[in-house]
Amino acid sequence: HPGFTPWKDPKIDRKTLFLVLFSTDLGRTFGGGSRHLRGRKVPTNPSEGAFKLRNTPFYSSKMPSEILEGAKTHTRISTSFLDKILFSPISGRHAFPSGTPAEILSAAKTMDLEELCVPLQAIKETIFIRGIDMQTKNYITMLGTGNALVTRCYNTCFTLHSMGGALMLVDAGGGNGILTQLERAGIQREDITDLFVTHAHTDHLLGCIWMMRMALQFRRPLRVWSHRKVLDLLTGICRQILPKKNTDGIGSIVTMHCLEDGDTFEVGDMHLQCFDIQSTKERQFGFLALLPDGQRLCCLGDEPFSPQCQQYAENADWLMSEAFCLYDDRDRFKPYEKNHSTALDAARLAERLHVRNLILYHTEDQTLETRRERYTAEAQSAFSGSVFVPEDLEQIILSM
Repeated sequence: HPGFTPWKDPKIDRKTLFLVLFSTDLGRTFGGGSRHLRGRKVPTNPSEGAFKLRNTPFYSSKMPSEILEGAKTHTRISTSFLDKILFSPISGRHAFPSGTPAEILSAAKTMDLEELCVPLQAIKETIFIRGIDMQTKNYITMLGTGNALVTRCYNTCFTLHSMGGALMLVDAGGGNGILTQLERAGIQREDITDLFVTHAHTDHLLGCIWMMRMALQFRRPLRVWSHRKVLDLLTGICRQILPKKNTDGIGSIVTMHCLEDGDTFEVGDMHLQCFDIQSTKERQFGFLALLPDGQRLCCLGDEPFSPQCQQYAENADWLMSEAFCLYDDRDRFKPYEKNHSTALDAARLAERLHVRNLILYHTEDQTLETRRERYTAEAQSAFSGSVFVPEDLEQIILSM
């Protein structure tokens, strides 16, 4: 609809627009008739539905507080990008380092215009246009960034989104908190078609039980990829604790796909190859993903790097590595006694492997207030590429 003023782009189709401007209360927010699109209720008539946004107080408002209040109704706005646009240059710090999108937006209403890092119009455009952009980019949503025993963030797991619409979940943390994290990130559970499980430790495995339960109960197809031990554990636990009417769907609704070291598989337009990371504690798989734009993303799991995995990680565009703590804090958190690495170790590895971008995860949670700043600084002391130390729910666009 080329007449829709926020974009003025005739290539944007209604389906993309509706996915971006999806609200939990379409009858009130958008108005107009409705039909079902991929299970979501959406307006049928552009002139009566979403396109009225240009005439609403939300979009025509001249006050930041009114714009931010209106934005709270849009469930696809993530905490991570709000944290980026609502940055205070006066203090040089992120104004709202945590909280749900609604909580951040409520707090932002009290800010003066000059405190915002971008002009008012840019806020309007970012709230909308970034959603469209994400439909055509590869990106990661970090649902959790912590190690096994964290209580102040969620266990490490993430979704990998391709520019073609493929969506894979990697691990699921240690419980039904995965459902909360998906909801807070604005990710529809039924859109996840594939689940890759690295290993059988509780902080990676138990959330997968909840993903399987929801898929079985609501009859949403889910493919689970891992090695035999993980698949047997997941199948056995589900058969022991879930109703038979649900577990009868294992093999048809939820399908289990056994991988061996070096096997390849496809998730939509992504080509993946798994590899054994040579763990001394528990058999664990990492993976190398070839993204549709030709970029290579390598996930190393959550243990120190083995030279046998070099062929997968070398020259990768993106390297995902655990960083249990800072090297400076090694005496406090004792990573080496637990067979883990530090931010400095990961950075030295990334430099040696000639990768372009380094993502650090699976950290302790006792230094969250300074984690991004200090981990980034330590990694940059040994790595010449870009360093990412994400918070829970943060999205990382996998740019060329």
